[in-house]
Amino acid sequence: MADLDVSVVVSRTGADLELNDGTKYTVVDLSPGGRTWRRSTVEGRYQHGRKSIGEVIDTASMSFTVRVMGTSFANAMVNAVAMRDALAQHAYTVTTVIEGVTQVFVCEPADMDIVGRDGWNKYEIARKRHTYVLTIPYDPTLTEVPA
Repeated sequence: MADLDVSVVVSRTGADLELNDGTKYTVVDLSPGGRTWRRSTVEGRYQHGRKSIGEVIDTASMSFTVRVMGTSFANAMVNAVAMRDALAQHAYTVTTVIEGVTQVFVCEPADMDIVGRDGWNKYEIARKRHTYVLTIPYDPTLTEVPA
């Protein structure tokens, strides 16, 4: 299995949040998202199909499943709030390194949901952890936060 190292760099404070440190956070899965084009087209009444007159790459979204852990459930919640706050910034970078391949994404504020039935799971609470799904929109062309 690949060694998966995911870090989130919050550009405004310069503080790094390591989402795969194995003590507070573990990345369960990661999808970097795909590519979608936003098209300008014309269609004619007597024309088959359509004609594209211009295209630009649209904003993409990556998806993470992250298990947040702690020494107690309350501590896990503190770690979850730290993750939520870091990912709520207006602009920050997510850097992924998988088997030595580095990708950098300039991101918008993330959406964060609890995995499952959108509620607390007593088995997760007993294990002093909870699992979240993050959906993070990112710019399809930038690799660093503009000044």
